[in-house]
Amino acid sequence: MRRSVSRRGLLKYVGAGAALASAAVAGYGVNMLFSSLAPAPEPSKTTTVIETIQSCSRQTAVPEPKEGYPLLACLDYSNYSIARPQEYARWNMSAFVFETAHYSVEGLKRIKELNPETKILAWMRLGLYKLGGWGGYLETKFLNASTEDWWIHKKGTGPPSSRRLHVSTSLPEMLMPSPKSEFADHLVSFLQEEIMSTGLYDGILYDCVWDAPWVDMQLRDADISFAEYREGIASILRDTREKLGSDSIILCEGDKGWREGCPYWDYANGFYQENALGDVFGNDWANMFEMYKCNMSQKEPPHRMHWIAADTQSGRDPGKFQQVTRNDLTEADLKRMRLGLGTTLLLDNGYFGFDKGSGFHGYLEQWWFPEYDADLGLPKGEYQQSDDGTYMRRFDNGTVVVNPTGSCRTIRMESSHRDVTSNASGLEFTLPPEDAMILIEV
Repeated sequence: MRRSVSRRGLLKYVGAGAALASAAVAGYGVNMLFSSLAPAPEPSKTTTVIETIQSCSRQTAVPEPKEGYPLLACLDYSNYSIARPQEYARWNMSAFVFETAHYSVEGLKRIKELNPETKILAWMRLGLYKLGGWGGYLETKFLNASTEDWWIHKKGTGPPSSRRLHVSTSLPEMLMPSPKSEFADHLVSFLQEEIMSTGLYDGILYDCVWDAPWVDMQLRDADISFAEYREGIASILRDTREKLGSDSIILCEGDKGWREGCPYWDYANGFYQENALGDVFGNDWANMFEMYKCNMSQKEPPHRMHWIAADTQSGRDPGKFQQVTRNDLTEADLKRMRLGLGTTLLLDNGYFGFDKGSGFHGYLEQWWFPEYDADLGLPKGEYQQSDDGTYMRRFDNGTVVVNPTGSCRTIRMESSHRDVTSNASGLEFTLPPEDAMILIEV
């Protein structure tokens, strides 16, 4: 299980409630992070937020949405209110903490006004809740209906409250809900009645949708087996699909992926691959690409989608990554961004984003890179793998080349192309190891 629970499974599930405390968190100590959290007060119901939105939208021009690839996505579960909708309107898909259904109606509407084609998802957890929540209006309302039966308990004879399952003894307030309890029915009904009924969202991004060995280990001494747990999660996804309909998007995050035959595939459109190419709980390139291909090869309906999310956590001290700014990115960061983006372009309906990482999605301005502005158009066919280990896919306006190997590769084109990263043009390019290149035909 290594660090998959202590680092990922605890820090990130603070969610939007940690937003106000993020500036005060200087180190990576998990207890320090949680102890410094302050309840998030409900914003004043005045025209101030709307006026700010309108002012910002006048000041920043929104790029004209382009047809084709790349498809770009961002996650912001740190802010209840959307103060700069024009920044999100340029993404093909954005996911926001579900609290925005209450706090930021105008912001969500403005994003759609600026870019009617963009997709907006509501981010919500299927695991790890704090009793009472973190102070947000909707989470508090949701948890007010909770009973002791909602939570998974260890086997034993003591009072249920003393046998609640905690994935970390250092954070006893974080509980795992049982998907075989009333939690499941309440969650799906709440999602439909309080969030999706607003008409502001195109779907849901469910977090903590686990099909992992460490969950099995956690449940060995619990009142629910792993098989029952997985069956309960699958039922939530099935009921969500029935409530939302076939056109709605259901994306899920769940550690390193789901196994073949996992029932989750039958109801979810696809997977949110967090910390891709990372060294915390992510995958190396080969595993990341296999997970991507596994998702996209599942039967339809629902239509398949995949979201590769790379970040700054790889290779950094655990206490340093959350302080990284756009200007602090190293060449290793940028190579990882390009490798993730290039790999995403090898298959259809893949979305990509790069940010600060788990627990800190949305804690700073969303980062935008020159590669994001590449106008590749639509793919001409499937990707091809060369004998030298590189992958290539041709599009209407250019070509993407991915080099997951440990050596430099020489890329030769039949006509002159421009490298979007370096702006160099020619027929021949050198592609470094573990890097990718977007070449636009000139």
